[in-house]
Amino acid sequence: GDITRSQRYRVQLEEAKNFAETLLASREQFMAAITHDLRSPLTTVMGYTDLIQKTDLDEKQAYYLKQIKKSSEFILRLVNDLLDLSKLEAGKMLIEKLAFHPGKLIEDTVNNIIPAERTKNVTIEIVVAPEAQMQLVSDPFRIKQILANLISNAWKFTEEGSIVISANLVKPKKNKEILELRVKDSGIGISKEKQDSIFEEFSQEDNSIEKKFGGTGLGLAITKRLAHLLEGDIRVESEPGMGSEFIIEIPVEKYQLSGKKSSDQIIEKNYAASGLKALVVDDEPGQLSLTVELSRSMGFEIDTAANGKIALEKISQKDYDLILTDIQMPVLDGFELIKTIRGTDEIMHLPVIALSGRTDLEKQVYMDAGFDEKLLKPYKSATLKDTIAEVLDLEHKETVSSNVQGESTELQTGLYDLSEIYEFAGKDDDAFKEILRAFIEGTKESMVQLKSAWESRNEDELGKTAHRMLPMLRQMQAHTITPDLQKLEERKNINETEFVSLEVKLEQLINDIEAKIKA
Repeated sequence: GDITRSQRYRVQLEEAKNFAETLLASREQFMAAITHDLRSPLTTVMGYTDLIQKTDLDEKQAYYLKQIKKSSEFILRLVNDLLDLSKLEAGKMLIEKLAFHPGKLIEDTVNNIIPAERTKNVTIEIVVAPEAQMQLVSDPFRIKQILANLISNAWKFTEEGSIVISANLVKPKKNKEILELRVKDSGIGISKEKQDSIFEEFSQEDNSIEKKFGGTGLGLAITKRLAHLLEGDIRVESEPGMGSEFIIEIPVEKYQLSGKKSSDQIIEKNYAASGLKALVVDDEPGQLSLTVELSRSMGFEIDTAANGKIALEKISQKDYDLILTDIQMPVLDGFELIKTIRGTDEIMHLPVIALSGRTDLEKQVYMDAGFDEKLLKPYKSATLKDTIAEVLDLEHKETVSSNVQGESTELQTGLYDLSEIYEFAGKDDDAFKEILRAFIEGTKESMVQLKSAWESRNEDELGKTAHRMLPMLRQMQAHTITPDLQKLEERKNINETEFVSLEVKLEQLINDIEAKIKA
């Protein structure tokens, strides 16, 4: 009888295990579905709230709208938190290894979280121990998320006094350096019996806190999981009425430049193009600026033109060594431009490279039209340099530079990644900001055209505008924005919700990048 009994148990265990697994999987799908489906109507609500806020309102209406906005923002926070939580639970959150500077990271987070016009009498202090003032390697984006949660809590629960955020490197455990971050506030504090449970989902000191301070009750659960994801830990020390201190410990590596394997070195080719003149033709300011800064870093003297007609006028007045041209432009496009150049004796031998965002034509079409070479936007800066060098047969010197990723941590967010653009700018901050300025100017202009084309249901205009905006957004890896624009470019329909959401995301991107330029 024992054998049959143990077999029965095994079957029951197996069933229970299967049930638990399906439950988990369906919970995960449920979370993903809900959070995903909540997002689009929510962005619509938020988009329209923004639009109504820009109209003439009396005081009462303005107040009502402000409440709607506050509630929508709260739901959005909840949705984002749920998404994070479901990703963390499913083990789908990826970890990067990037270099970052703790002090800079804390400063950025504080600037993002704490309102510029501080309404309370609370001082903010950042203390970075000397030994932590160096480049470290871990996932700066996740560390920022942890800090953001803790700092926004500290701000929420502190009416007066101070918030001190500190960073220190403590003695290594098992060979790894430990970065210790502390967020200490003089706020309401947490009772002893609650200190264990605050890191659990949906738990707060008591329900009245939720009402008084707002918050989803998921912040600390996510923070703890993120700390564990980074192989670290978090704990709290607190006295009710005396404030709280959260301590995070995260294993990090010191960023090393010396004695690196040669594979980490980048061979940079420096082309000698000084004294050569190039004309860059493009109707999108961001792309124009991108190509200009890159060619300038190679040593070219540069002129620009916004379409083929202006380009021809300039070519007739000056001897150029190279023309770089976009294809789809108003007035006179790239194909008409090359036709004229190749058909005019004095300039028929001019080297011309086509830079196009069009995916529907084979490269041969461009070569047959008379171009010397063709690149599909978006392209990498090195590719453009090599192409130019090949067409003009330029000499180059190879210099070995170590792969320093000092900047790149600050160049990435969930919305975009600007590291490629930084490369185009030759890692020069001023040139970088110049490109971003041009991008913003172009995008704002395009957004106005997009909106009016949308309102007059002008499919063709929508498609053209989307086509102009796409290369630059692809260059920035703005993956949340490009799919909808691509639909418009292909003359496919998107609905009102998607359009408003597209606008909201573009606004957010522009605001974010404007803040970067000011930084």
